[in-house]
Amino acid sequence: MRVPVSWLNAFLDRELTARQLDDLLGDAGLYVWSVERPGVLNAAVVAGRVERAPDDPGTLTVALPTAERVHVPATAGPVPPAGTMVAVALAGAQLYAPDATSPAANGMTRVRARAGTVGQLCGPAELGLGAGTGVQTLPAHATPGTPVARVLPRGSAQEILNVDLRDELTRCRGLWGLAQDIRHRTGAGPAADVPPPRPGPAQPRLTVLAAGWTAAAVVLPARAAGGHRAGGDVPRLERHLAALAGLRADGAAGPALPIAGYEYGMRLSAHRLPSGGPVTAVLGDPAVGGLVQLDGLPVGLTPRPVGDGEPAAAVLVLAAAPTDIASDGNRCLRAVRRAARLLAPDAGDALDDALAAAAVAHGPRHLRRVCDLDLTVVTATTGLDLTMAQCSALLDRIGAETRDHGDGRATVALPPSRVDLRDRTDLAAELVRLHGYRNVRPTLPADPVRPGTDRRQRRGNAVRQAIHATGSQEVVTPAVTDLAAAPRPGGTAGPAGPALAAGGPVLRLEAAEGGGTKAVRASLVPGLLATIAAQPEQPCSRTLFEIGRVMRPGRDGSAVHEADLLAVARAATADWQADFWAVHAVARAGLRALGITELHTEPADDPCWHAGTGAHLLAGGRIVGRIGLAAQQLRVATARQPVRCVAAELDLAQLIDGEPTGATLPSRFPTVQRDVNLVTPDGVSAAQILAAVRGADPLLRTAEIVDVYHDPRLAQRVLTVRLVLASPWRTLDRQEAADATGRILAAAQHAGADRR
Repeated sequence: MRVPVSWLNAFLDRELTARQLDDLLGDAGLYVWSVERPGVLNAAVVAGRVERAPDDPGTLTVALPTAERVHVPATAGPVPPAGTMVAVALAGAQLYAPDATSPAANGMTRVRARAGTVGQLCGPAELGLGAGTGVQTLPAHATPGTPVARVLPRGSAQEILNVDLRDELTRCRGLWGLAQDIRHRTGAGPAADVPPPRPGPAQPRLTVLAAGWTAAAVVLPARAAGGHRAGGDVPRLERHLAALAGLRADGAAGPALPIAGYEYGMRLSAHRLPSGGPVTAVLGDPAVGGLVQLDGLPVGLTPRPVGDGEPAAAVLVLAAAPTDIASDGNRCLRAVRRAARLLAPDAGDALDDALAAAAVAHGPRHLRRVCDLDLTVVTATTGLDLTMAQCSALLDRIGAETRDHGDGRATVALPPSRVDLRDRTDLAAELVRLHGYRNVRPTLPADPVRPGTDRRQRRGNAVRQAIHATGSQEVVTPAVTDLAAAPRPGGTAGPAGPALAAGGPVLRLEAAEGGGTKAVRASLVPGLLATIAAQPEQPCSRTLFEIGRVMRPGRDGSAVHEADLLAVARAATADWQADFWAVHAVARAGLRALGITELHTEPADDPCWHAGTGAHLLAGGRIVGRIGLAAQQLRVATARQPVRCVAAELDLAQLIDGEPTGATLPSRFPTVQRDVNLVTPDGVSAAQILAAVRGADPLLRTAEIVDVYHDPRLAQRVLTVRLVLASPWRTLDRQEAADATGRILAAAQHAGADRR
């Protein structure tokens, strides 16, 4: 909705600026998304000093303060002499159309940039200073390049608010509705009602059959409606404001009906009648549908309207609106009287008599939804300490009816148009809007604030979700183990006992003769293997994982501390190596959620694993876990042969507490790729080589192993490492790439690798 500021101020008890109106409308829950300042108020209309005569037809050199060429419109008239201060509209400036009623958008135009020019000269009409012609000159003391608003009066220039009017706020429609909301917030209170209609023989008979609607009507006799044939003698200023608001003429009535409807937020219609006798109008009668329509309602008239070319003796003006926004008919009555004055401004006493005999009618009462109001809920959710009387007065402004039950509770009958109010929470939010967002005191919430998840919890949940995405099943195993059931490495465990001995001191829970038998677990793997053994389907085809806490010894072998671990296990098939790498892939998927993209292995001797199958898991050159084929075999009643399992266990606490891996932004310049072959002995892991290479040179973007060749006769491997080099500032030349590659190879050689 486009709202000229001066037009809205005409409905208020005081003059308010655009900034003040913006604040008050925002306090009412309405959003002013822009303020237009055309003409003399536009910051892109600046002062310029004429430097010299036109260089070519249609242009002029003006100091702004630098000498620039500007366009001279054909309607500008004679070019001012050198040294004259003139108004220059730069490209993009918003000006008034020379004729405010022209087809230009909203009565305004924008200055376009023409070839070789930065703007154009403008006249008084384009600045909103009157109907003068020629170029607008400025006082000699004006400074070139400064806005002309500093040296020129406002004239009829208007600031225009673009208001985003919410559909459910029906009472805020029109300038009248906006003004009533603003008056409540400034303390002025609602405007006084207009005098009620005076019954008489000239009063039209008005009937409304549509439920929930209100209408008003006035009959202008022939001597008062002469101007209606010519579209009404609407004053030029109001035509100008109507064009700025985006209103258009409505048939023979011209802009009169759109202006009245825009001011009061409703639709109006005018009907020519053949005689000056009594008029009967019926709104909402389906039997007369198709004759005329007013805001979607069929209208039947007696006598019938005249046809084209027939003389008219009277004009009937009708206005209709939903009852909950019509203010007991007061707004409709104001609208028809306003339209009548615009249609016949010079009718004198005849117009006064007709307006006094206007009619107002209401349709059947519309059914209303009922919602409960609880002051306790209002206070807890909004912080407002309102009484029931205050709530009732606020809700009365939207047409709601409040019935107080006397115990801090009430029943509210909502207007049909407020479909957005569904429960007591919505009602509390509406009370905040009506009371004013600026009046809400900053208070702490009544309920305690629940602490959110910390970084450790968020990263642990990310690992869990990533492993779930692989199709693995999460289990929760007992945290207490029976040490008496723990077998020796290489032995056989039953389905109920732990299948992997956890060496090192543990936290014992029971002390009895002969030593304690129960303790807090030191590893998650035994519980996972016992779960696999307990499954009726053998061999179990599921991959199980658990994220849990265990008790681990400290580095000195004496102190016991808690540790968060991730364990993954699955039953081994005949191709246990494929199961090995399947478990490895699940563990790597979990680490990717922490920003760790690589998980390497290196052989390791561990009595918990079958000989030759155990390995350490390395991330970033450090050991973070272990993986292998469990040395113990599971004795399962439903399987003929003992079941073996592949398991992995990672120190999740070490990975989560580490610094998150930062992302490397791609370079805007071309990259250089080099593949180098490095010979390493079996005792040097690939992870150690990559750790040494990646920090060797700032030009290195990525380094990854793309191929491995192992020669068992020579006990060495050949690693093919792909290096990607790039600079964030420029394109690398051959020499720079060669020097960077040399530094990287030197670091690899220092770590134990030789270039092949």
